[in-house]
Amino acid sequence: MWQTPGMARYESYKILLDTPAVTPTLGFNQFALGLAQIIKVSDPRFAIGVFGGWGSGKTTVMRAIERHVTDADGEATVVPVWFNAWRYEREEHMIVPLLDTVRDALDEWARKQPEQAPVRRTAMRAAATAGRAARAIFAGATFKVKAPSWTGGPEVGFDGSKFLAELRQGNDDEDATTPQSFYHAAFKALKEAFDAFVEGKGATAKRRIVVFVDDLDRCLPQNALQVLESMKLFFDLDGFIFVVGLDREVVEQAIEARYGNRPSLDNQSGPTIRGSEYIKKIFQVPFTLPPIALEQLDEFLATLVGPDLPTSQVKDLQEHVRPHLDYVVGVTRVNPREVKRFVNAYILQMKIRPYLDPDVVLAMQSLDFRDDWDEAYAALLAEPEAFADAMRRQLAGTAGAVEDLWPELAGVVASLTEYLTNTRAQRLLDAPLRQYIYSIESTHPVNPQLGEIYPRLGNTRRLLRDLAQLEPNGQDSNRLQDLQKELRALVNEGRSLLIIPTGKAVVDALEALSLQFPSNAAAPAEWEAWRRSTESVLDRLRAYLATVRRASTSSRSALA
Repeated sequence: MWQTPGMARYESYKILLDTPAVTPTLGFNQFALGLAQIIKVSDPRFAIGVFGGWGSGKTTVMRAIERHVTDADGEATVVPVWFNAWRYEREEHMIVPLLDTVRDALDEWARKQPEQAPVRRTAMRAAATAGRAARAIFAGATFKVKAPSWTGGPEVGFDGSKFLAELRQGNDDEDATTPQSFYHAAFKALKEAFDAFVEGKGATAKRRIVVFVDDLDRCLPQNALQVLESMKLFFDLDGFIFVVGLDREVVEQAIEARYGNRPSLDNQSGPTIRGSEYIKKIFQVPFTLPPIALEQLDEFLATLVGPDLPTSQVKDLQEHVRPHLDYVVGVTRVNPREVKRFVNAYILQMKIRPYLDPDVVLAMQSLDFRDDWDEAYAALLAEPEAFADAMRRQLAGTAGAVEDLWPELAGVVASLTEYLTNTRAQRLLDAPLRQYIYSIESTHPVNPQLGEIYPRLGNTRRLLRDLAQLEPNGQDSNRLQDLQKELRALVNEGRSLLIIPTGKAVVDALEALSLQFPSNAAAPAEWEAWRRSTESVLDRLRAYLATVRRASTSSRSALA
């Protein structure tokens, strides 16, 4: 039996930070090199879309692209700009922080150039123009600020002529052709300033401003869309290249939700603008990150083992965690961020409760993290002893032991038994499971009512089994009274969990049946009809509670 290690074993363990890899592996460096070459030699007026799901490595690739376009840049022709969309999500007009970020990057780049160099002056002039454009666009959008009533002050109007004058600073040709639109004036001023900075002839001679837009898929969909809309201002400015990391599906859904399902000219329903077509217009160079193959798992894990990771943790990662990961990540692909989450959840558990068996902790996490084992994890939480007993009998050769208790697990019994047989996860079946359940669930950032759902799922399941075993007549009156009390308790518990509206009808139906509970002298046909109706409603209640549980745990993405 595994020996309790004591606190000292885990106190030096470190969590794996969700940061891009400094030295990309898994082919990411080659992806970045190819995209960087496009940026270096192509006319700088386009956008690259780096598409991938949550945690797929978009930032790692984008950081590698930056290194390739700036390394050995003897003529200092590339100005990298990093715009973290999530940081500015509360901004009302995303174009303003985007312009401010470009201004700061240009100013920083300019100050690194020789003091007397002409490019230093043109870069600082472009930076100043970007700052004034941001002010003008913001002021034009807000237009008027009303002083709070308690100050007694007047409304403060927006002096549009002042801002237009600022944008025209340095121009002597103010005449009737001067633009009066804030946006047009801002664009014209930016174009003139950036044309002077980019200068040069031919694609390779031009300076280029490469704007990396990161964390777009952390934003709310409408804010992510606003960032893409803000980029349009730059598309006609020479010298700008955008490299945007995003989840294509999320953005396409946001686009179609924004423009709505409106009738077309031929009265056919459907989105006015399709997300896929919008994406094609924005990004001239699309690149979708391929999933990491299961065969690359060891290569990926090697990137996590840095020089600052304790030797004991590296050994623990290989001996305890690695065997479980083969089954957790599925059969085809690996999500880097989710692997880190799995490892970090394990580290947290062992730091808090170092006396726990690490293989049992990892086994429970595996059931929790793997998407198609979700119902198995729910069954374990609802009826831990029954789950362990059924799995032991299944492993011992009793066919159907698990399906008899939980028919919905029929499709995963084979993969579960393979996992329990080929790893030390089988220790799960002999552990004090309630202790481990408390430990695992206490660290989940989910709805606190979730802890109440699993026992109710177990109660529902047991009541269904009890009803199935009853005979139409000759029942023990005490047993019938106990069943009626259990049914009433389930009604009361169900009402405390009416998180989703559809649950009320189910609980109401169950309450009506509890009030119609047949007596011991009821005719067999009457008893059988009531039992069938009750079993049907209990099945609906179980499905409802399972829906509540999934809704409560939606923030915990399964490994994909």
